[in-house]
Amino acid sequence: GSVSIVKSTREPGQRAKIAVKSEEKGVDPVGSCIGQRGTRVQAVTDELRGERIDIIEYSDDPIVMLERAIAPAKVKKIEIVDSEIRRARIYVSPDQQSIAIGKGGQNVRLASRLTGYEIDIEAWQKEEEIEGADPDLPVQDLPVQDLPVQDLSAQKVELVSESSKELKAEEPAKKVAVKKKKAKKA
Repeated sequence: GSVSIVKSTREPGQRAKIAVKSEEKGVDPVGSCIGQRGTRVQAVTDELRGERIDIIEYSDDPIVMLERAIAPAKVKKIEIVDSEIRRARIYVSPDQQSIAIGKGGQNVRLASRLTGYEIDIEAWQKEEEIEGADPDLPVQDLPVQDLPVQDLSAQKVELVSESSKELKAEEPAKKVAVKKKKAKKA
């Protein structure tokens, strides 16, 4: 056929990940495996008694392959730690970390088998730059006097006053809703 399965891995009865590719131009390998409205993949899922199947497009580029294999998690950054021993570090936002790892580590385990890389999942921490600081020097190594000082007191007062305004604005709506409920019950 025009679509070939390059590699697959599964945990029977639970989940499978399959990497597919097409040699023919104009043929979507993933779409061909899924079928119209998911009919092809659903037939296989039914035969396997509900086993979930993730179908991804194969790539020779390890970064692209790792990103696709760890799906459905959204990746922020991928580092190949050591290409000889095939070890990679995948950074995801904190809210995506549990998705990347999967139930009982299943998603990362299957992605690791599919790509042939040992995968470490790490939470992405956006680093804030400090004026005048050496970007290679970690923040915790900076002397305290070099850290920028900001007067946040005015901002805090403004935020607190806005929050109290929001709370006061919400209270009458809650009371009206309660009165309406009581009126309906009577």
